[in-house]
Amino acid sequence: MLSCLQWDSPEASYNFARPPVAPFLDELPTGLKLRSLEVAGLPVRLTSGGGYAGVLQSPQHLTKLRMKDCLVLDGEAGLQAALSLLPNLQHVSFDWAYAQNRLVNSTISFNPVVLEDMRQLTFLDVSGMGFKAVSASDAPIVQPLEHLTNLHCLQLSTSDLRSHSIRASMVAGMHQLSRLDLDFQFIVEPDALACLRRVQHLRVCIGEEDESAVVASVRQLQRLTRLTHLSLSIRGEAPEESTAAAAAAAFSTLTASSQLQHLEMRAEGAMPADAWQHILPKGQQLPQLRVLTDGVQVGWFGPWHIPDVTRLVSCCPALRELATMPVLDPQQLALLHNLAGLHQLKVGLADDDNQALEQMSALAQLTSLHGLTLITEKGLNRLTSSADQGLRELTKLQQLKSLDIKTDIWTSHAKLQVRSQV
Repeated sequence: MLSCLQWDSPEASYNFARPPVAPFLDELPTGLKLRSLEVAGLPVRLTSGGGYAGVLQSPQHLTKLRMKDCLVLDGEAGLQAALSLLPNLQHVSFDWAYAQNRLVNSTISFNPVVLEDMRQLTFLDVSGMGFKAVSASDAPIVQPLEHLTNLHCLQLSTSDLRSHSIRASMVAGMHQLSRLDLDFQFIVEPDALACLRRVQHLRVCIGEEDESAVVASVRQLQRLTRLTHLSLSIRGEAPEESTAAAAAAAFSTLTASSQLQHLEMRAEGAMPADAWQHILPKGQQLPQLRVLTDGVQVGWFGPWHIPDVTRLVSCCPALRELATMPVLDPQQLALLHNLAGLHQLKVGLADDDNQALEQMSALAQLTSLHGLTLITEKGLNRLTSSADQGLRELTKLQQLKSLDIKTDIWTSHAKLQVRSQV
């Protein structure tokens, strides 16, 4: 008996300015006892109305519902009604669900109250760009999820401009949670972090305006000994000089987990200048760390205090990906040659043409690179006309497959696919 249905149409939802007559998914054959329904890139009508039967006509056996890049013809009301017909859901994933053509920017509002009684849910992902979660009242936005104690994975986003606090009471009962992925509008309180001891994959924002909250939150990370992936955004002001040393020392908890493989940092000025000395302590190795990012969006965060490159190479011998916003000089770049497994690198390019040429000459010695991203504040037309020699230097990288050049002007972007030389 058919138990899983996947329906994929990658163009359909991009090409209609209004709800189409066809093709779209309106109803399923009767008698199916589907366990999984996945719809991607296809207009869909979930419930009956307008002369259409709707995909979900009565309570279903579905345990998994996944919609990606879907035009929901019956809109928010249809989505809410559809979920009420699926009491056995264990896996819910929405990515780019919208009520009209995506170019009209009519995203669907999602009220988490509808999930309150779905006690069997183990996977909830409403983090897709353009999908917003809203509460029906002034209650905390995730409060209806408190009772979902079987969750293993929780991924949320909101386009609401307000900040929403995540408190201990909201996650204390989620003892199975191994992945928590929240966008920057959710601020995780220190006591909530203390409840996440089983979490392995964590992407959260901490801080706001209170410096003490940043330090208190960072200190709680030492309890998360199972962490393999940590992506941390920090809000707030830099600490006062009198408290800067203690605040910097607290950041040692970021690498407290011996299992850490991926570390990503973003800070809006709240990171103490000496924090990296504690994140990458002298004489200590992080043998599992494969990916390190300290803010690569040009013009978005900063200023940045990058780790000492000598210490980075010593602490992270197995590093495969490094993304750093600031400009590294040729001597610092040369040290990266000691990372034999470094395959992906994002690094700032100097404004001065001669310095940029020296950088690219140093980069040409990193023979293990498969992908290279250069970030520059100069326009691409100025860069490519004055750096031909440097770009020729980079062709010496035999394993390089992709060269990406970005500027702080969002529309200025060039990506070159590099053919391997034989």
